[in-house]
Amino acid sequence: MGLEFLAIAAPIGWVGAWIAGSILYRRKSGKPLFPRAPDNAVFAEAWRSGRSLKNVLTRIGGARNCLLVYVADGALTIVPVFPFNLMFLPETYGLETTIPISDIRVTSLDGLFGKRLLLTIAGLKEQRFELWLRDQQGFRDALEGKSVALIRPTHEKRLDRPRAGWRLNLFRVFAVVWGVGAGAAGLTGLAQDTSFRSHGMIATGRIVGHTGEIGAKNDMGVVQYEVGGRAYTLTSLRGSGIYKIGDLEKVRYLPDDPASAREDDYLGFDFLFACLGSCILVLALTIGRIARVFTRSMNV
Repeated sequence: MGLEFLAIAAPIGWVGAWIAGSILYRRKSGKPLFPRAPDNAVFAEAWRSGRSLKNVLTRIGGARNCLLVYVADGALTIVPVFPFNLMFLPETYGLETTIPISDIRVTSLDGLFGKRLLLTIAGLKEQRFELWLRDQQGFRDALEGKSVALIRPTHEKRLDRPRAGWRLNLFRVFAVVWGVGAGAAGLTGLAQDTSFRSHGMIATGRIVGHTGEIGAKNDMGVVQYEVGGRAYTLTSLRGSGIYKIGDLEKVRYLPDDPASAREDDYLGFDFLFACLGSCILVLALTIGRIARVFTRSMNV
């Protein structure tokens, strides 16, 4: 289980360390982890899209429905909302900035990417941003000083269910299908693991071959084990780059059916799939409420 655990834990640990580093950086730099529009904002929209036109990387890595945009105290602020402000994504793609409104020139664009605003920022080196906003005229008025502080909706009004976009609905469908499938597979596997552990016997197997060409995606190890002097084989969980010919594996089998066996390591993978499937399914069912809570926390 050592190599398999390392193969799973290493990337998870790397991502975790990257996230932790970005949180420490934001706190040290005084950047908000949970950005919020101030009460005196004259314009504020959340879950907006945009991109910096600084270079090829920033053009490709724009933000899709994850920006908080507001105008307050004579400045425009653009910042990704949590958790899209982690892993140094804003710094990499130039998606977090505060600009005096006097330095901004706005141009309307309409094309393959829909109606959007081109922001040209004056300074030592001219910068440009594209923003997709719902109330483009309200944004222009805020930059021109024609707006007053926003009237915040009451708590009850904020709880009104907004109309879900097609992207959110598509994600929900995908998450439900994936969550049900993964959760069912994991729970079914856990039931079988419990049966094998409660009523099964243990044998020591050895990886003696592989199912496909070494290095291919469909290549899996073949485990051979003996029960009562008779040899049996099963396909291992270990794929290309994980198994090694000659490795020993613990195998569990039922006394009345020794040909139907499972590697002992199935338990961890089945538990992982059951947990992931359950978490994704819960997320699919609650993502609308989660989005509303985040929107309220951003004072929008």
